[in-house]
Amino acid sequence: PALRVAALEQLRPPGRPFVLHLYAGYTGANGWSAAEQVGQEIAEYGNAGFQTEVVACYRPVDGGSPADVAGFVEFVRDTVRSLGPVPGFVSLQVTNEANQSGSANTSDGYYADAEDALIDGVIAAKDEIRKDGFDRVQVGFNWAYATDGGERAFWRYLGRRGGRRFVDDLDWVGLDAYPGTWGPALGGRGLAAETMSFIDGALRALRVTYMPLAGIRHTVPLRVAETGYPTGPGRSDAMQVTVMRSEERRVGKEW
Repeated sequence: PALRVAALEQLRPPGRPFVLHLYAGYTGANGWSAAEQVGQEIAEYGNAGFQTEVVACYRPVDGGSPADVAGFVEFVRDTVRSLGPVPGFVSLQVTNEANQSGSANTSDGYYADAEDALIDGVIAAKDEIRKDGFDRVQVGFNWAYATDGGERAFWRYLGRRGGRRFVDDLDWVGLDAYPGTWGPALGGRGLAAETMSFIDGALRALRVTYMPLAGIRHTVPLRVAETGYPTGPGRSDAMQVTVMRSEERRVGKEW
């Protein structure tokens, strides 16, 4: 733990918040709570002056069912109750990539009824926050950048089933996008220009095309929840720096 904190201290920008992003998973009625999974870590980071956002993933071992949605809702409520008093806990992301069904390891959309878990989890989280007085804790969900035909149906379902209460309980919507790694391929205009075009297209799709289908207002803030450009054969450290700086410039300037 001390080495983790020391490494993070080297990354923390002076005088600005540094929010860590941790994952805790609902696996079923007999699974570990979020507090059991990451509570001690969050407390250590909070004592060191860091803030933490927790991702409550929906990963039922039986593949998902209406009973799992109910179990996940209680998992979310318990997460708010148990972590709400912990210093530095500032945000809860409900589910992870519920729109993506191709990867059991990374994306909750692989599991049945993930959309219902997202909707009911957001509403439950905000209800528990209000009830317990943890007003500093914000609630949102993320979307993995995709351009296939199923995306419109996903967003329309959120709006139709979630209704106004779901929309009103959202503090933010997050984007998962990995330029040149996962999603639409980059073109040939140069890495910096193509990265900026990629991230602009992803944010525009989220804000302009999809969020309105669910009735989510333009005033709801966007966050880049996950991004990256892994190094390896044909991908140098310098290329990674170019990609990340280009992303930051585009997000900071346009969004």
